[in-house]
Amino acid sequence: EILESLHEDQHTHAEKHFRRLEDLTNDFDCMDREFDIADPEYDSDEATDVFKKCKLVVLRNVFSPEYVQNTLKKMITQYVMSLKTGRTSMDGTTTTGDSHYVSQKEAKRWELLLTEDMIRETSSEVLTNDHFVD
Repeated sequence: EILESLHEDQHTHAEKHFRRLEDLTNDFDCMDREFDIADPEYDSDEATDVFKKCKLVVLRNVFSPEYVQNTLKKMITQYVMSLKTGRTSMDGTTTTGDSHYVSQKEAKRWELLLTEDMIRETSSEVLTNDHFVD
């Protein structure tokens, strides 16, 4: 309904942004495309192009299995336990008003926004991954 009313008035500033959003939701690259950096067919230029177009790209296997098992799993488990026990508040909000820490997507599926400290700690692992930095 909003998009229809905006389409009727081609002169609104917001219309071009909504039209772009509508185009992205119908674009396979932006909605379903994934890249596995461990795949021999992985093409970093192609992933970069998708990122530029969609402002988001899904990359699989960015972290080594050892790092996931020995570091990341422990770090996230401690973080979730901290949220569960109340040591870390789940009531913070992002600039868009979403839950700062936790967002339930469906039954047994949650998205966690990691803390800045966790991002700093994991970024060094990402930056040393030859496939990712390619």
